[in-house]
Amino acid sequence: MWKHNDTTKWLLGKSKQERSRRMNSALKNRKELRQKYLEAVKRVNDEIKARSLETNNKMKAKELKEAAIKITILDSSIADGGVCTTREQLELFQNKSIDAL
Repeated sequence: MWKHNDTTKWLLGKSKQERSRRMNSALKNRKELRQKYLEAVKRVNDEIKARSLETNNKMKAKELKEAAIKITILDSSIADGGVCTTREQLELFQNKSIDAL
């Protein structure tokens, strides 16, 4: 960050005493600030992981639902005597499958 946001120019614009005070303060608080930064990064990463897990769970649930529909259609087809041979049989079959859900 020091390199990319012109902190050096800003710091050089301060008096010698102010520069010294700010640098000493930064050195004194560096461990605390670094820990605070790492905790913030961890929170963000944990939130990303949680959202990713939630999305994956939703996708798996959708896949399971679609598989259940396919199984219902297959079972219904077998119960009705197998493969449909006419368009009317297919439409009747589709209506029965949808009603079964």
